[in-house]
Amino acid sequence: MVMPFYVVVDTSYSMVDLVGELTRSLRSLQQMIVDHPEIADVVQISVIGFDSSARVLVPMGSLDEATMPQLRADGGTIYSAAFSTLRSAIDADVAGLQSQGLKVFRSCVFFLTDGDPNPSDSDWAGEFAR
Repeated sequence: MVMPFYVVVDTSYSMVDLVGELTRSLRSLQQMIVDHPEIADVVQISVIGFDSSARVLVPMGSLDEATMPQLRADGGTIYSAAFSTLRSAIDADVAGLQSQGLKVFRSCVFFLTDGDPNPSDSDWAGEFAR
C-alpha cells in the first residue's frame, strides 16, 4: 500500500523572498520521512514547481532516493499550468504504482503559493475542476 503525496510549489517571481525557506523545508520534509521508516514505507512523494509553466521537479517515488531541487523564483503565477501538470502526473503515477501491484490510496496534494493567479490565467478554475 502506498499513499502518493504531491507538493505543488509556486516558484513565481513573487516568491523570491520565500524560495530559500521552501527549499530548506522540502529538504527537512525529506529527512523527516527518511528518518521514520514507518512513514517511508507508505509515502511516495512528487514535487511540482510552477510559475509561467509547470514541471515535475521530483518524480513520484521514495524520498530516500530523491534529490530535492534548489528552487528559483521566476515568471508569473499561472495556476492552470500547475493544475494541468498535477492532473497528468496523478494519472500517470497512480497507473505506474498500480502496475507494480501496489494498492494506492487517494492522492494528497499540498498547494503552496503566496497569492492569486495572474489575471490572464482565466482558465485556472476549469483546470482545477478537471
